[in-house]
Amino acid sequence: MSATVLIVDDEPEILDTTKWAFEMAGFKVYTAESAEEALPQAESFRPEVLLIDYKLPQMNGLELLSKVRAWIPNAIAIMITGLTHQTEGLEEESIRLGAAGFLHKPLQLEHVLKLIKERTPKP
Repeated sequence: MSATVLIVDDEPEILDTTKWAFEMAGFKVYTAESAEEALPQAESFRPEVLLIDYKLPQMNGLELLSKVRAWIPNAIAIMITGLTHQTEGLEEESIRLGAAGFLHKPLQLEHVLKLIKERTPKP
């Protein structure tokens, strides 16, 4: 599999762990610690998969997803969050913006990879 993934999370340990898991599964991976860092990367290399944390500095994950959808309408997007309360509205908004899933941290990386592989076109 050679799909390109952009992982956006402001927690470096989550970025490192998730990047490693995706690389081991055969993905080309880019990372960003903020939406501001992610936007030019998304515009430049147009990833097929987006894994976006909801709670980011300055711009939240929903705002980022909305902006990226303008350039990459068919990317598989998964919103993630560490929030434990009142996430129903966030999940609904994520799905409305075209997210394939809304997952809670800590991530079960096998589940994330399975969800993406199910939605990634086969060569």
